Amino acid sequence: MKSILRDGYHSLRLLGYVVVALFLGIAALMGWRSLSNIEEDRKLTLSSEVSNGMVAVRALEEHATQTFEDAIRTLDRVALRVSADKAASRGDIKRLRALIGAQDLEESKHLKALQFVALDGTSWITSPDYPAHQAVISERQHIRFLLDNPDQLDAIVGRPYASRYDSQLVVPVARKLFGPDHKPIGIVSVDVRLAYFGELYSRVAKDNNACVALISEDGFVIVRSPFEARYIDREIADSPVLASLTKGDAEGYFFDEAFLDDELPRYYSYRKTAGLKMIALYGRDTESIYASWQDRRSTHLTFAAVRGVMLILLIVTISVFVRRLRTARDDLRDSQAKFFGLFEHSPLPMILIRYPDNVIMEVNAAWATQLGYARSAVIGRDTTTLNIWVDLEHRKQLIGRLLKDSFLPPHDVFLRHQDGRTLTFELAASEFETGRERLFVFTLYEVTLERQREQEILELNQQLESRVTSRTAKLASANEELTRALDSVRAMQGELIRSEKMAALGSLVAGVAHELNTPIGNSLTVATTIEDHAANFARTKDAGQLTKRQLDTFIASISEGSSILTRTLTRAAELVSSFKQVAVDQTSDVRRRFPLRTTLTELATTLEPVCRKTPFRFKLGDIDEVQMDSYPGALAQVINNFLNNSLLHAFEGREHGTMTLTGKQLDEKYVELIFADDGVGIPHENLTKVFDPFFTTKLGAGGSGLGMHIVYNVITGLLGGSIKLASTPGHGVTITVRLPIVAPRTPVAEPERNKPSGAGSR
Repeated sequence: MKSILRDGYHSLRLLGYVVVALFLGIAALMGWRSLSNIEEDRKLTLSSEVSNGMVAVRALEEHATQTFEDAIRTLDRVALRVSADKAASRGDIKRLRALIGAQDLEESKHLKALQFVALDGTSWITSPDYPAHQAVISERQHIRFLLDNPDQLDAIVGRPYASRYDSQLVVPVARKLFGPDHKPIGIVSVDVRLAYFGELYSRVAKDNNACVALISEDGFVIVRSPFEARYIDREIADSPVLASLTKGDAEGYFFDEAFLDDELPRYYSYRKTAGLKMIALYGRDTESIYASWQDRRSTHLTFAAVRGVMLILLIVTISVFVRRLRTARDDLRDSQAKFFGLFEHSPLPMILIRYPDNVIMEVNAAWATQLGYARSAVIGRDTTTLNIWVDLEHRKQLIGRLLKDSFLPPHDVFLRHQDGRTLTFELAASEFETGRERLFVFTLYEVTLERQREQEILELNQQLESRVTSRTAKLASANEELTRALDSVRAMQGELIRSEKMAALGSLVAGVAHELNTPIGNSLTVATTIEDHAANFARTKDAGQLTKRQLDTFIASISEGSSILTRTLTRAAELVSSFKQVAVDQTSDVRRRFPLRTTLTELATTLEPVCRKTPFRFKLGDIDEVQMDSYPGALAQVINNFLNNSLLHAFEGREHGTMTLTGKQLDEKYVELIFADDGVGIPHENLTKVFDPFFTTKLGAGGSGLGMHIVYNVITGLLGGSIKLASTPGHGVTITVRLPIVAPRTPVAEPERNKPSGAGSR
C-alpha cells in the first residue's frame, strides 16, 4: 500500500513539472500574441484613419468645387447678358454697370461682390452691402494675368485678400467679357467669402482635432483651419510636398512633419478639384490618431501582465498543490480514522444502510448494545430480514419521506430487541452519496420511559380536564346567581336614587312652607287689623260722629295695611312661583330652552330656607346670561346635591362658612359652572372614591353615599358634560362642571370613572 502511494506521489510530481512547462509555453505564446495584436491594431487604426480622412477630404473637395463653380456660373450669366446687349457689347460703361449691378447676390451665402475692369485698367465694384463705386483692382495678380494673356479664356481663381470696403477676407474668381464679335471688352470678377469656408472647416477641424486646408496648385494657401491670419495667402510654391501633390494622383494620403509650417507631424489626406487647380487637405496629428490605440495598447499590455501574473500564480499554486497532495493523503487517512472513530464511539446508536437493497453496511457499538445484536450478525444483512421493525408500513413511509427530502427529522418508531421486547426510539436520518453508492445514516435515541411517563401525564391531564369541567359548571351556576344579585342591587340603587330625589324635594317643600308661613301670617294679621278698623269706621259713621280727621286716619291706615298686605303676598307669590318651576324641573327630565342666570337665581331663592337654619351661607357670583337648551331639572338636582353635600360634610366643626356658585360661557358651545366652599376639604385617600356609589363618611348620620354618584351620572350622561373636583385638606373644595349649551339629543353613555388625580368627592 505504501509503495503504491509512493509511486503515485512521484507520478504527481512529474505531472506537475509537465503542467508548469506547458503553462510557461502558453505564457510565451500569449505574450507574442499580445504584441502581434497590438501591432495589428496600430495598422488597423492608421488604415481606419486614412479611410476616414479620405471621406472627409472628398466632402471638402466637393464643397469647394460646388462653391467655386457657383461663382463661375454667376460670371457666365453676367457674360451672357453682356454679349446679348448691344450697348454693353460696344463698351458702354454705364450700360455695363447697369447689367452687372442688376446681378442679385443678396440670396447667396458665399458670393460677396462683383467687380469690373476695363481693358484700359479702369475698374469699379458693386456689392449687396455697398453701392457701386470705383476701385483700384487692376493691379491684382489675377487681373493682370488676364489682361496680359489674351489667350486665357477660362475663369481663374485669384489670391485671397481683405476687401477694402469692409475688410472681410475673400477669394476672387475672374473671367473675360466678350462682345458679339468675340472681342474682349473687359474683365468681370466675383468675391467668394472665406468665412463661408471657415465655418465648415472649423467645425470639421474641431470635431476631429484636425487641420483642414484648401490650397492652390499655383503655390498659395486659400483657407486653413484652425484659423490664423498668418496662414491666409501664405506662399508655398517652393514646398516639395506641393510639387509632389501637383504631379501625383487625384487623391491620396501622405505623412509630413512640417507641411504648411505646422508644428505637429500629421497624416494628410488630399483630393484635387477638377479644373480649378485647387487641393483640399485633411490632416490629423499622430498623437490624436494613436490616442485610442495607445489606450488599447495599455489595456492589452495590462491584461497580458495580468495573465502572466495569473499564470505565475497558477504555477505556484500547482506546485504548492502537488506538495500538499501527500499531506492531504495522510490527512485523509487520519480523517477517515477519526470518522470511523466518531461513528464507532458515538453514544447514540447509529446504523449505515445502503439503498435500495437495504443492506446494513455498518453499525456502531451503541446500536449493537441497545438492540442486543452482535455486529458480525447484522453487517451485510437486509434490515427487513432481521425482524427489527415492528411496523413495516411505517418504515416504508419514513423511507419515502427521506428519499423526497434527503433528511428525516426525529420520529417515534417501535423497534424489536433481540429478546423480543418492543422499545420506543426517536429516529432521525439523512441521505448522502459516496461514489456510486447511495447511503442512509440513521441515529436512534431510546425514549421508552419518557413515552410511558408522557402517557401517564396525558391520563392525569384528562382527569384534570374533567375536574375543570365540573368546577366550570359550578362557577357558571354561581355566576348566574351573582348576575341576579347584581340586577337586584341595580334595582335597589334606582329606588335609592328616586328616594334621594324625593327626599331633596321634601326638604325643598319644608323650607318653602316655612318661608311662606311668615308672609301669610303677616298678611292675616294685617287683614284682621284692616277688618277691625273697618268695623270701627262703620260704627262711627252710623253714629254720625265721623269727623274729617277720623276719615283721614282711616284712609291712611287702610292704605298702609294694603301696602303691607301687597308686599307680603307678593313675596309669597314669588316663593310659590320659584317653587313651582323648581319642583316641576326636579320631578321631571323635561328638555327646554331656559336662561341660565335666571334659572340659577330662582333655584338660589328656593334654597335660601335650607341655609337659613344654619350659620352657613350660599351666594351666587357672576353668572353669564346664556340661553341654554338642556334639562333645567337635572341641573337643579346637581346644584341641590352640591349644596347638601357641602352642608353635610364641608363645615364640620366650623361656626361659619360660605358656598359660592359662578358661571361663565367658555365659547359658543360650552359653559362652565364652579361650585366652591371654604370648608375642611377632602382627605387625599378619599379623592378617587367620591363618585363611587354608596361611598360616604357620614353613613348613618345623614349620608347615603348616592348624592355625588347621582351628580356624576347626570352630568356625564343626561347633560353630556364633564366634572372635575379639586381639594386640599383645610382649604375647601372646588367643583368644576363643563356643560354643552345644547345638550345631546341622546344622553351620553356613562363613562368609566377612571378619574385622574385630584378628581373625586368626600
